[in-house]
This record gives sequence, C-alpha cells and structure tokens, in this order.
Amino acid sequence: MPGIPTDSIAFVDKMPHNYQDVGFILAAFPNARIINMLRDPRDVGLSKWIQRFLADGMNDTSNLEAIAHTANLYRRYMSHWDKLFGNRILTMPYEDLVADPLTHSQRVAEFCGIEWCQSMVHPEKNTRQVRTASVDQVRNKISTKSIGRWRKVADQIKPMLDGFDPELWPEYDFS
Repeated sequence: MPGIPTDSIAFVDKMPHNYQDVGFILAAFPNARIINMLRDPRDVGLSKWIQRFLADGMNDTSNLEAIAHTANLYRRYMSHWDKLFGNRILTMPYEDLVADPLTHSQRVAEFCGIEWCQSMVHPEKNTRQVRTASVDQVRNKISTKSIGRWRKVADQIKPMLDGFDPELWPEYDFS
C-alpha cells in the first residue's frame, strides 16, 4: 500500500481483484468496512475490455471469456464473504448510486462511520491525487451515461455475454 497521510479518515483501493482478499483485509484491519460496488457485469466487462489494463495479474481484461469467468468468480467470492462478514460489507448497486448520489453517498458514509459532506456527490471538484486507470472518469460529474453501454456493442462482445452465469446475477436481465 502507498503511504497514507496521517490526517486520512479512509483509504480507497478499487482494484478489480480485491474481492479475493476481502477476508484478509477484514482480518488485518478490524475497523475496515468494505463497499461492494455491484454493477451490471456486462458494463464492467466492457469497461475492462476497452481499458486494456497492462498491469501484471490483469491479463484477463484482454480476453472476453476470461472477463466473464472473473465476473462470475467475483460474485461467488462476494457471496462467501457476505456470509462470513455481512455486517462489515455494504453492497451498493452502482446503478442506484449514480441515479441518486445524495441518498446513497449518505448511506455509504453512515456505514463507514464517517461524516457525510457535499463533496461526496461532486467528484469533479476533487483535486487530490488519483492513481487509477479511470483518472479521467473520476474528474467528471456523476452520471448514468455508462449504464447499458454494452448493448451498443453486444455483437462484438458476445463471447463475454455468453459466459455470464445468469443465476449469479439475479438483479440483471440476461434474457
């Protein structure tokens, strides 16, 4: 982990494979809270496919079948962790958060035991350092424009779409 400033009240790491380490994180940090940002796996998969992460351990992002496999694995892991640590994990549907950022950011702040502030719904005003592939996105206003983007390219990402297990994703219509 990078050095954390002493005045920090939270540390955020949104690496896609963190779901595998939830048990270790919660064991190592007894006060930790996990925000499980649940998002339509088709949109997540498209985002990974477009981004083409080059970091070690993220080779699955260049293979459509592997993206679906990893998404299904994530869902199985989070189901397991939720059974063990449910009171320390908040599953927040991405689609709900971007549709009503005020209500849902307040819910996240309360769950984390931190004071809610207006800047939580205005990421475009954040001037702090961001070290993530989505650095440009986190500087934009919250919007719903990425919801359902996968539909426009469904024919091109068919191997990924065919790989999702609909039983693991009851929130989404795979018909």
